[in-house]
Amino acid sequence: MITPLPTGSIQKICAGQVITDLPSCCKELIENSLDGSASFIRLRLRDGGKEEIEVEDDGVGVTKSDREAVCGKHTTSKLREFDDLYRDE
Repeated sequence: MITPLPTGSIQKICAGQVITDLPSCCKELIENSLDGSASFIRLRLRDGGKEEIEVEDDGVGVTKSDREAVCGKHTTSKLREFDDLYRDE
């Protein structure tokens, strides 16, 4: 289930989670596909990623019930609070 993080957690996390370059962006997109249990991932860059970055995979994607939440700011299915970053799965 995708839910918003508490404000305090957002402030602590955001400073270290800014994507600043194309390789970081591509890595994040590939990790998202792997999180969705993808066994096939295709990453396409148009004009070196300036025009478009497209990801195609065979992962499970976002559930219908989470589609609205996934578009919200600071939402995640992995964390409920900042300290979750330091817990073993």
